[in-house]
Amino acid sequence: MARAGENYIAELEFIVEENGEAIGHIMMQKLKVQTLQGDYIGLMVAPLSVKLEHRKKGIGTNLMTVGFEKAKSLGYTSVFLAGDPKYYGKFGFKEIGAFGLENKTKIPNQYVLGCEIIKGSLEGVKGFIDSLK
Repeated sequence: MARAGENYIAELEFIVEENGEAIGHIMMQKLKVQTLQGDYIGLMVAPLSVKLEHRKKGIGTNLMTVGFEKAKSLGYTSVFLAGDPKYYGKFGFKEIGAFGLENKTKIPNQYVLGCEIIKGSLEGVKGFIDSLK
């Protein structure tokens, strides 16, 4: 699957197939957090998807786990997304305000989430996210 753009990272896209059919997909790409010290580069999950009839089988959890591990191996330390805090909380995501970051997107604060895949990686990072693209 070919993608274009400077934020795309081929090593952070995974597809789960069953009988030749894609049933799950995750992609993580670079995301800039603007700070007074310059841009902090994290990752954004967009999308994480599992076909409806294959949900609640651990596919999404496995995709997120594999994605986090590969992201760490590539030197990334934090991940962001827009999503349901009840679902993504199980992976360690919480509102970005909990990390001292400001949400300047048009998405309500409770849905703009962040996660430190390396504990403490967002300590001292003060800035904002103005786009989840």
